[in-house]
Amino acid sequence: MKNTFKLLGILILAMAIGFTACDDGSDPDGQLIITGIPGNFNDNYAFVISPDDSLGDYMLMGGHSVTMTTITCSRISNGRATFNLYYGEENYSGNHQNVGIEVFIINKQLLTVDDLNEINIQKGLIPDWFLGVGIAYVNFSNGNGQGIFELMDLD
Repeated sequence: MKNTFKLLGILILAMAIGFTACDDGSDPDGQLIITGIPGNFNDNYAFVISPDDSLGDYMLMGGHSVTMTTITCSRISNGRATFNLYYGEENYSGNHQNVGIEVFIINKQLLTVDDLNEINIQKGLIPDWFLGVGIAYVNFSNGNGQGIFELMDLD
């Protein structure tokens, strides 16, 4: 779990130094579908990041959309969520295999850098908007992939 919160710190840094991407829906590359999310998380929201070193210089991240200061998270419905994926400032279009994707579940749609700063990694503080985290292993083809959610223990 400590590594998960380290990833959130990296995400804060990436957003603060100017990570900017937005998907207008016209590009079919870079879409991830996560299924198997427990029903108690329906009608909440999620974003994803990948700590996988095999991806290269940038972190793979996704939500409905991502800008320099916010992530508009994807809605969870019927145990599934769809994410637009970004690698650096581009839509993800890779063919990486068996990529570990961490799925963060929260109870609000818009996530800001300030929200991420609410997490105190050293003290293990988890804000009330943070509901859970899971992992999915995904094989990508032209940036598109599907994975099955596995809930991680927060303890």
